[in-house]
Amino acid sequence: MALKKFSQLTGDQHEAIRFLREHPTGGLWADVGTGKTVSALTAVKWLIDRFDIRRVLVIGPRLVAERVWSAEVAEWDHLTSLRVSRIVGTAKQRLAAMEEPADIYTITRDNVVWLEEQFIKDRKQYRRWPWDLVIVDECQSFKHQSSKRFKSLRRLRRLFSRCWLLTGSLMPNGYGDLWAQLYLIDQGKRLGLTETAYHEAYFKCEVRDGIPSREILPDSPKKIDALISDVFHVMRDAQPPAPTNFVKVQLSKAEMALYRKMVRTSVLEGVGDQPISAVNAGVLWGKLLQMANGAIYDADHKWHKIHDQKLEALWELLESLPKPVIIGYGFVHDVERIFAAAPRSLGRIGVLRTGNSLDSWRRGELDIGVMHPASAGHGLNDLYLSGAENLVWFGFTPNREFYDQLNGRIAGGHRRTGRNVCIHHLVAEGTIDEEAVALLDFKGEQQTAAQVRVAQKLKGELACESPTTPTGILTPGSRFPTEPKLTSIEW
Repeated sequence: MALKKFSQLTGDQHEAIRFLREHPTGGLWADVGTGKTVSALTAVKWLIDRFDIRRVLVIGPRLVAERVWSAEVAEWDHLTSLRVSRIVGTAKQRLAAMEEPADIYTITRDNVVWLEEQFIKDRKQYRRWPWDLVIVDECQSFKHQSSKRFKSLRRLRRLFSRCWLLTGSLMPNGYGDLWAQLYLIDQGKRLGLTETAYHEAYFKCEVRDGIPSREILPDSPKKIDALISDVFHVMRDAQPPAPTNFVKVQLSKAEMALYRKMVRTSVLEGVGDQPISAVNAGVLWGKLLQMANGAIYDADHKWHKIHDQKLEALWELLESLPKPVIIGYGFVHDVERIFAAAPRSLGRIGVLRTGNSLDSWRRGELDIGVMHPASAGHGLNDLYLSGAENLVWFGFTPNREFYDQLNGRIAGGHRRTGRNVCIHHLVAEGTIDEEAVALLDFKGEQQTAAQVRVAQKLKGELACESPTTPTGILTPGSRFPTEPKLTSIEW
């Protein structure tokens, strides 16, 4: 495969590169497929060539750390000189990878606690920090300030001055996701020193059905957007959304009777040895999603069949679609039932979870790939490289981040060029599926509105700058170029 050329970078990507070069701390909030990884790598290459930085640490989900950054370096002609060391494997292998001579080091977010142990003991640093810049890829995975990974990274944050955040879903479930991520950039200068202070300032906090809930105050979104607009650059997908196809699935009267009883009483009897109950509204939501898909877990995590209506609708839909096809699932019993009942006529089917399975998918060795968005949604180019044009959601997830990430693997940005992409949804009529659709739409509208406001403020600031003439050109191999003052750069 021919290497991609620097000239193929888009104008939006050039603007993102310029933003990162000029902001030691900041972030890219980029729709899936708009090229945030190559933009960050190009900015890194520029800084390394100027001797502004020497080494970079990238923290991300497992498959992102293992595959995405090294693969992106290998795809672009102007990046191939960058050396990548992957800090993965056993503790011994990770330590060896840290000592490898390289420009970029990648580590999984699950190893951040281990990373802290290599540099901080009893709250004191005992080892020199070797990286000049830390990039947190898919930074929304650090949105919980109570998580161990965030606490470790928060303590490590004082060891480095440069920090970039990359994300396609900065606030997938609303503004409540923001505080911890912004803290990694400014240590609380914009949104407050604690998450509690942030919530008290911008939210109305209540307890409903035993579950704490927050409702953002009417004027808070614009206030928050104004506070973060100087540290986030927004890259939006210029293409219209991919078309969607909602396949309605009807349950029988008996099946709907079971479902409605669970809605009324939060207790389901007659499907297992013991009654299955939901102790609060949150648990009930999950149980109803399971039932809409066709099965439900009991207290011992054994699943019991409710219906096969979605499976029958799935087989019928798959027969009509060109292969390969991706199926998104939400519960383990979904994939177990799909594998147990899939007709052989549908072709070769596999779960896309590991590096080997993704390699098989990319090579065209599978006709149907079954995937959970949480384990394989982030940053993986393997999915669209297979030629897949259709994604089928077997069930719904209330998590907008998972939803957007998996959709974007085949429908985001350049991945749709010249292809007939479609997102299909199996919707059980009269069930929680219909509510989940509305919830995802609401969360998406809230995030999109925030993206637009942040982008508009940034564009307004750029428009106020006086136009200038380039004073130099950055060419391959040059070490001391004069910095061009443009919204794009030349290589």
